[in-house]
Amino acid sequence: MTKKQRAILMVVNRGNPDGSFVDVDQIIERVPYPARKDAIKLSLRILEGHGCIRRLPLEKRRGQKRRVIAPTPKGMQVTAPALSASEIGVSL
Repeated sequence: MTKKQRAILMVVNRGNPDGSFVDVDQIIERVPYPARKDAIKLSLRILEGHGCIRRLPLEKRRGQKRRVIAPTPKGMQVTAPALSASEIGVSL
């Protein structure tokens, strides 16, 4: 898994402050590097293939239908204590 994929997984694992899962646009806003939507979507497909995330049905958010992403137990373990935020350039 690449550093960028780990960064995406950290964002997915954190979720939103209200406890809800993040959508693709929120991931793009929160990763610690400049990211294009198509690149994030490709990384999400790879992470899903590894069993680290799952895509949930579309939800209406901020006036549009958006794809929501949830971590799997495996995805939560991958980024658990072994990876600190500073290793991927995320400020907490």
